[in-house]
Amino acid sequence: MSTVDSNILLNYKASIHTKRRRSITVQATWFGVQTAVYTNAAAIANTKAINAACLLVGSIGGGVVELPVGTILLASSNRAPVNWDDQYAIHIRNNGVSLKGQGIGKTILKLANNSNCHVIKIGSIEANLRVAYCSVEDLEIDANRVNQIMPSKLRDHFSGITVSGWCRNTTLAGLYVHDTPYYGVGLGKEGLHECLVYDVETNNTGADGLDWKNNSDDQIGGIVDSFTARNFGLLPLSNVLTPQAGIDLRSGVQASNITIYQMTGESGLIGIRLQDGTSGSNAVQPSSVANFRIMGSHANNSVGLRVIPRSASAKNGFANGCGDGFSFTNRDCTLSKLKAVSNGVGFRLWSASSQDSASGCTVDGITAIDNNQAGVVCDSVSDDIFEDCDIHRNKIGYDIRSGSTNIQIAGGSCTDNTTQLANNGAGTEIRLVHGLNSLL
Repeated sequence: MSTVDSNILLNYKASIHTKRRRSITVQATWFGVQTAVYTNAAAIANTKAINAACLLVGSIGGGVVELPVGTILLASSNRAPVNWDDQYAIHIRNNGVSLKGQGIGKTILKLANNSNCHVIKIGSIEANLRVAYCSVEDLEIDANRVNQIMPSKLRDHFSGITVSGWCRNTTLAGLYVHDTPYYGVGLGKEGLHECLVYDVETNNTGADGLDWKNNSDDQIGGIVDSFTARNFGLLPLSNVLTPQAGIDLRSGVQASNITIYQMTGESGLIGIRLQDGTSGSNAVQPSSVANFRIMGSHANNSVGLRVIPRSASAKNGFANGCGDGFSFTNRDCTLSKLKAVSNGVGFRLWSASSQDSASGCTVDGITAIDNNQAGVVCDSVSDDIFEDCDIHRNKIGYDIRSGSTNIQIAGGSCTDNTTQLANNGAGTEIRLVHGLNSLL
């Protein structure tokens, strides 16, 4: 089962539709939108028309701007921005505006050459526009990355869709976002409460497929469900601040039904990364991920699932072909029914700093098979509990390293590893594990 309760998801969708019950629907074609016309003049005209439609429905309390079938060429509509992040083609700036297409592969928004902007922007920190109950649904976005400026570490991070801070109750659903200079979808950096990203796929993104920031660790109610990311992190490492991820989430988000594959970009890629806004902080709502599958490309320094924040949860997941299948570096996390196959290390619980250490974690029902370094590594951590875990055919089954204390392993099995147990920790306890002698 998903950690995203089905009733929560249904109630969320119902609340969005209730907000729109009295809203109008306008056709973008009424404002002069044309499809399959690939000129600069058409791109400028289409962009102005869609923005005019969004302003109209926003001015009367909300509504739907319905886009036609076909490819709609767009261009930047803000050539004198406060900064690079305020360059966009389509801008949703009022509450209750829904931009809706006819489905993926039917309605395609394509950015014209040298537009150098976000395709769609919701809200604006620069203009203090904090909007609510807006959505983008049922369409495809082609950001045409090969014909845009290359982002640097600190600017020109143009995305398919970007949602600015303090925009609440935003819905992004039924989307295919591809060929973006930076993020496929970006949300950040504060106050993004009760937002939903549902049934979305990203492909060929310069940076993360989905990046959802929360610098204050106070965010609540975020949902990512049925999300696929592939071919992400295509920018050179010199053009990004950190290694990129298929999905990069801060606190306050429940993620479920996630697929990550084709991790063929720059080295050090991460399938799913959970982060915190402030190192060692206690988030109002710790993030979680469940029902996920990560397929790496066997790069030594890649990671399937990277968990940095305290009290995070990961359940029902699979990682294959990564340097580390699962990597945790903070306290009180929950690992349940995860499976690591043919990675370097299956599961690594370690200490990244004096503040961040994967200690006091509960590990239940994990499986590690055919990992060429170790099934489980505990490195400078303490008080972790492993229950009913199955560790087979790895170079080392359990590798408990110096600096680790009071590691408890109970139940499950540890067989057919080259070395079943390498125990250099203190106070290790082993009980009723098939293939290991008890150690009390």
